Order: sequence, then structure tokens, then C-alpha cells
Amino acid sequence: MSPEQAAAGRQLDGRSDLYAFGCVLYEMLAGQPPFSAPTPQGLLARHALDPVPPLRTVRDTVPIAVEQSVVRAMAKAPADRFPTAAAFAQALVAPSGSGGTPAPTPGPRARRWPVAAAALVAVVALGLGVLVLRPRPKAPHCAI
Repeated sequence: MSPEQAAAGRQLDGRSDLYAFGCVLYEMLAGQPPFSAPTPQGLLARHALDPVPPLRTVRDTVPIAVEQSVVRAMAKAPADRFPTAAAFAQALVAPSGSGGTPAPTPGPRARRWPVAAAALVAVVALGLGVLVLRPRPKAPHCAI
């Protein structure tokens, strides 16, 4: 759940879904969710207040551009996130030749990377398509 959803924000749009998808992608890459807490309220607070833990500290093989894209998708303010799912997908597949670490010497694992990257892009594209194209239910109006 995005921070604005947890705060019962009334101005929700696709960027809230991008936050949630960023969380799922983080967990897929790191093997663990970005935040954890003993209670649901604590977990919502961590999503709202804590910075996104760097992916590369958990999984150093994640490309810098992918880490930066996931962190941007999980920005606390919707205005700081990607404006669309297509922009997020483009950032994930864009070449990361500037400012990154030097490429490792190709080995057996490095040769498998293109296949894994293609699979990741396919999963991301499918997930973003589902997020963008799914019908949105109307929020119930109830007084408490």
C-alpha cells in the first residue's frame, strides 16, 4: 500500500499502483520485502517514513539503473515517482552505461544475465499492463 493510500488520500492515481509494483519488484529482486514490522500499523509507518533500503546491499548483482528505477517507483511523494507505467518500464530496460560500476568479467553467471533480464522485463511489462488496465472499484462511502 502506498503512503498516500495509508493516509486515506483522496487523490489516488496510477502512481499509487506504481509504488505497490515497485515493492513487489523489490521483493522479487532482493528475496525479501523492502520493509518489515511486527504490526500492520508499524509496517504502514515504515512505508510512509523510512527510506527505501538499497537493493544492492542485499543483492549486489542488481544493475544500478534497476535499483534507481525501483527506488524512484517507491518514492514517498507521488510527484517524485514515474508519471506512467510505461515510463517505469522504459527506465527498467534503458541502458545503464553512465555513472555505473565497471562491468564484471563475463563468466558463467554473466552469460545467464541476458536471459534473466529478458524474463524480468517480461514480468514487469505484464505486471504493469495488469496494473494499468484493471478496472478500479469505487471507494465505498460510509460514515463512521
